[in-house]
Amino acid sequence: MVSHDPVVSLHSVAEAFLYLMAARCTGCGFGPLKPQGNLTRTSHCAAPWRLLAECPQCGRCEPVSFLIDPVPTREQARSAVVNPTALRSRAIDLEGWVTLFQTILAAAGEQRDRALSREVLSEALSCLEEALKFYGPGEDLPGGDAFFNEASRKGFLAHPERYARGIWEQRRAILVGTLGRTEAHAPPRRWYQFWRK
Repeated sequence: MVSHDPVVSLHSVAEAFLYLMAARCTGCGFGPLKPQGNLTRTSHCAAPWRLLAECPQCGRCEPVSFLIDPVPTREQARSAVVNPTALRSRAIDLEGWVTLFQTILAAAGEQRDRALSREVLSEALSCLEEALKFYGPGEDLPGGDAFFNEASRKGFLAHPERYARGIWEQRRAILVGTLGRTEAHAPPRRWYQFWRK
């Protein structure tokens, strides 16, 4: 579901935190991982950003190195925009984005505060839009390169109907209607701050 490159390429600060949600512990295989502290700048040009990730199951802590392009400004670092480009993610594959969408959508349903629920729904929509970037023009099914590991590819080959573009476009249309907007706009706060408590 995620890239295992030594330095993970991202499009935003928000994507770093979503990466941890989709990642699994290298020791015990449990996930999601929890951020410990904030994303910090390093002195290494090849890996200028670092975030410490902790496994809530076994307690293992490991630093994850990131390269963020475009380089975030201070304002962008506070933004919930996942990917300001039309390019698909190199950190999280199609399976990962779909899983994040479903997880965050379920979390939105558990919120009692309506405003917070809408913010979390907006984040779910952002994940779904990232998933849709893995489909080429006119493609109903994604290519094999939409999956970053063998387990994801096997899941796709076993049940390709789950990845039909029309299903996810229909769910996007429903969410857009629910949120009362025609285009996805970033919520004012990063939802994952509420998950860190």
